[in-house]
Amino acid sequence: MNLVFNPTGTSVHKQALQVRLDIFPESTEKSYAKNYVSLPVFPNPSAPLGGYPGKIVDGSPQNQAQYDNWVASLPHIWQLNPALCVFVTVPQNIDKALLGQWIDGVLKADEIATIDDIMGTKLGNETAHYISPFMRNKTTLLKQPVLTFDDQMRDEVNAVLAGFTLDGQKGGKVLDVTPGTIVIGPGATDRESSSATSSTRVDANVASTGGTGTIDTWELWFVVSGVNVQVATFFVVSGNNLSTRDTETIGAVTAGSKQTFTGLSTDVQNGDYPGVYDGSVGVTIERANSGATQWTVSGDKIPCTNQAFGTTATETISIYGTGTAAGGGTVVPVFDQHYRMLRGD
Repeated sequence: MNLVFNPTGTSVHKQALQVRLDIFPESTEKSYAKNYVSLPVFPNPSAPLGGYPGKIVDGSPQNQAQYDNWVASLPHIWQLNPALCVFVTVPQNIDKALLGQWIDGVLKADEIATIDDIMGTKLGNETAHYISPFMRNKTTLLKQPVLTFDDQMRDEVNAVLAGFTLDGQKGGKVLDVTPGTIVIGPGATDRESSSATSSTRVDANVASTGGTGTIDTWELWFVVSGVNVQVATFFVVSGNNLSTRDTETIGAVTAGSKQTFTGLSTDVQNGDYPGVYDGSVGVTIERANSGATQWTVSGDKIPCTNQAFGTTATETISIYGTGTAAGGGTVVPVFDQHYRMLRGD
């Protein structure tokens, strides 16, 4: 497996700087087949639904069968998608050497083999429930308060880490993992239709259960790749008025397969709902035409407070999250110590 820095995920959450590493499988690994996918080449990627000539309603084709036939008629290319996208909390003075040393110390051969096994063999929502506890204590190099974060700081971090890649260690054995418990969302699967993410969409099918805590692993399945995706946990204030409990910047989301993002920390309570937004033209998420009545509102409402939402017909979007209840513990001090060792302190 190969680790590649992805600049679209550089952000600050809870005053901590986080960067994103995408892990790509090699052809001999278990997770390769699930992530080597055939994607259509849309004639106009910047247009709604890639330039689909038929009628579009609320960002989706009015005639789904006609749209599916059109997509099938397009030229296709094979593309390797990430098996896993990992957000790592890092200090502000992060550089390639420090990041590489830390990864080699945390993601050893056994860890790489286990990631490949989970992403290659676990089906449906199992993937998130196994990768979440396995990665929970492997995503913090050092937490350091960031009081201000702007485009300049993001650009500086991205410039320092630009082009970072690392080959994962090989020859490890698969470790035992106990799956996680918190559930939010209906699941990130390949569904029969699609919805535009230019509206903030909150899926009402599966409210969070498992207790107050954090979502550390999100899963999404997009039809047209996302560019600057945000996810959030929402709670109902009254009626169809919602507020965000917490938000995350995911960045790019590659279409064509389930994409899993771990190392996050989205606050959640029982009864919360998952939401998603990406205002880029043409971006769509997998959708089924059955399920619960959904909440939508035009534009970016991540975050929002007591925001009035409209409702849609019954449907289901491909979003899912899992994590740990409060009090589950963390081993951040171990990584603080490891960081100081790398510095020579």
